[in-house]
Amino acid sequence: MADRRQKGTERQDRGGQDAPDKDVSNSTASAPNNSPDPTEVLASLIEAERTELMYVHSILRMLYDVLLYSDDDDGTMHADVARTCSMLIRESMERLEVLVRRYKAGEFHTSAGAQRPAEGA
Repeated sequence: MADRRQKGTERQDRGGQDAPDKDVSNSTASAPNNSPDPTEVLASLIEAERTELMYVHSILRMLYDVLLYSDDDDGTMHADVARTCSMLIRESMERLEVLVRRYKAGEFHTSAGAQRPAEGA
């Protein structure tokens, strides 16, 4: 799993894309319109992190169930810790989901690259 995470980090450092070929990098220099939109890259990175959080949330929920009914004296306490971690991760996933929805609704898109003024300002 550490290897997968290592490779994923490398992909994310390149904007979520695999390493370009030598010929592609030369053509990219002459045609700047081929570069990925930074907001698209950000949205895909947020979605990837949200997916990872969903996996961890599922594992913690299973761990909670196992520990809750274990014969160990500390199992209940450990189950509560796993449940708390699971709840915190779920809250983080929900916040990321709201960001993705706002992005898809066009809230972060601007015409000249300038930031939109805050509502009510």
